[in-house]
Amino acid sequence: MAKKDSTVQREDRVLNLDAFISAPKTLTFRGVDYEVIDPPMEVFLRAMDLQDKMTDDSMATIFDAMLDMVGVMVPDMPKELIRQMTRDQLMQTVQFIIHDITGVDVSKNLMTPTEIEEA
Repeated sequence: MAKKDSTVQREDRVLNLDAFISAPKTLTFRGVDYEVIDPPMEVFLRAMDLQDKMTDDSMATIFDAMLDMVGVMVPDMPKELIRQMTRDQLMQTVQFIIHDITGVDVSKNLMTPTEIEEA
C-alpha cells in the first residue's frame, strides 16, 4: 500500500494593503490644489479627537478644533492660509473631511453659496 504524502499544500495568500488606499482627494483654495490625505491611524484618531472637541459649547474651541482638523488632514496647506478661510469655507472643508473619514454623506451641506440660496 502506497503511503500518502502527509504534507499540507498551501496556496500562497497575499493581502495587498495598497488596494485599500482611496483615490486622492483635492481641496482647492485660492486657485491652488491641496491633497486631502488618506489618514494613517494616528492622524485618523487625532482627527476624531478634534471632531469630538467640536461639540464643545465654546465657539472659539469649536473653530480652533476645525482649524486643527484641516491642518491635520491637509498637511501641505499652510496654517496661515487655513486661518484666512471664511467661516463658510472652513465649515464646508470640515464637512468634506468628516465625510471622507466617517463615510457619512454630507453632500447636502456641500453646496455653493448660490446653491444654498436657491434651495
